[in-house]
Amino acid sequence: AGFYQGEAAALNLGEEWLHNCVSMVASMRGWGNVHRDAPRWDRARLRATAIDLHRQGALSVTGMITHRVPFRDAAQAYALIDAPPPDLLKVVLDYAAA
Repeated sequence: AGFYQGEAAALNLGEEWLHNCVSMVASMRGWGNVHRDAPRWDRARLRATAIDLHRQGALSVTGMITHRVPFRDAAQAYALIDAPPPDLLKVVLDYAAA
């Protein structure tokens, strides 16, 4: 549930797909591009499927969250996004943090 920006030179999908027959589940086809299985797969179904996969434990997003910021420090989160450090993937605003 995301996308790469830039050339993603370190991502060797050819090796993985062609040699290891990897299956990839992705939701990004719902962002304005018609899904190849439309109209059966629309944005609502893609979103619901991603959420269901996560709830079932079949989709792990833990490694994608690299920065967690308390809500009271939201300005810091936006500063991270504006000038991202090299290790930034996803910033989460933590509403429960004191």
